[in-house]
Amino acid sequence: MHKLPMALAGYLASQGGAVRTGVRVSKIVVEDGRATGVRLTSGEVRALSPEGILASNVDPRQLVVDLLGEDHIGRDIFEKMRRYEWGDGYLVIYLALDGPVSYDAGPDAQSSAYVHASPPSFEYLARIYTECRSGRIPASPFMVMLNDSVIDGSRCPEGKAVMKVLVHNVPYEIGGDATGKIDGRTWDKVKEPYADYLIDYLTKTYAPTLKRNILKRVVHSPVEIERLMVSAVRGTVTHGAILPYQLGSQRPLPDP
Repeated sequence: MHKLPMALAGYLASQGGAVRTGVRVSKIVVEDGRATGVRLTSGEVRALSPEGILASNVDPRQLVVDLLGEDHIGRDIFEKMRRYEWGDGYLVIYLALDGPVSYDAGPDAQSSAYVHASPPSFEYLARIYTECRSGRIPASPFMVMLNDSVIDGSRCPEGKAVMKVLVHNVPYEIGGDATGKIDGRTWDKVKEPYADYLIDYLTKTYAPTLKRNILKRVVHSPVEIERLMVSAVRGTVTHGAILPYQLGSQRPLPDP
């Protein structure tokens, strides 16, 4: 994921463009129904050239509600966008490993970049969604184990490995615990004990060498994901819930 924006930035620079980081846009400046520039949080206004185009890849709610506003969008769309559904949060565990992890599923899993650690049943999925939507920390959440060094060996020393565990469907606001082992109701208090629980669960159920291979780990809760990426509202990574009425031509809203 990191390589694509870096490649785009490199191409832009090669064509005479400039890339600024560490600044935030507070408003899109609109004149006579056309975007003419952006206002930064510092108060600085960056104007577009007459033939310039303003492109945005922030989440749709931020674009409509925060950067444009009701005056330029209209009350109907503005209010609908305020009620936009974000879906469930994510938690990520980054791991530096002493060596590749073995899987009970066999060598194909070890050589795969993307391993689903979950039982193949609708009943299982229904249970974790029910737990998450009720605000409880799921006992056996849907997890994806990404063997990053399998697809890019340059990311770690020879003989070592790196992995990230993407934990889908965790509540942004904690109201309970389905594991029966986690105290606390804020992610700052819960993230490390929950990561301990998940590592033990994965080691026991899917990857028997995982825990003993860990050299270092870093855990990002939904709250931290939101802090790090402004468009990952409530710790989501899909710019809104993947629901039947927020898909295809109805995404983000069915209105034209």
